[in-house]
Amino acid sequence: MKFFLAAALLIATTSGAYVAPTTNYDRCLTPSEADDIATAISNGIDVDLFPDKVAPDQSSYWDMEYHGTYKILKNTQDTISTSYLLYQCGLSTMPFDETELAQFDSVFPVPYEGGIVVTATTQIPNVEILGRRDQIFALSITENLVSSP
Repeated sequence: MKFFLAAALLIATTSGAYVAPTTNYDRCLTPSEADDIATAISNGIDVDLFPDKVAPDQSSYWDMEYHGTYKILKNTQDTISTSYLLYQCGLSTMPFDETELAQFDSVFPVPYEGGIVVTATTQIPNVEILGRRDQIFALSITENLVSSP
């Protein structure tokens, strides 16, 4: 039975093998990983790069839809109603053309690695919990107010 499960998760591709992730990537894909995923998709393999799903449990006014290599975050509050396309960083091909991308308010690769601007000291612990302190590139606060190591 273990062999069958391992064989089901390992799918041969041109440059190596696509292995279904057991957790969401915390980094951009390497070029060979992206090629393996593109090959798997072109061969009709269902790819799920976000096995760890989130859903509004103790909050409201938002929803997340998962679609294999991308996810759509929707602000569902009646007065705002915005949507964001979040695609796996490192994938070179998007499943949308320019016209379709216009339906989203913003498009971001995830995990986002473009840097973070901290505008309040209360944001720093949350950035650190996410393991992204090295992504902070600007502070719009007085530096002597920051006590984080």
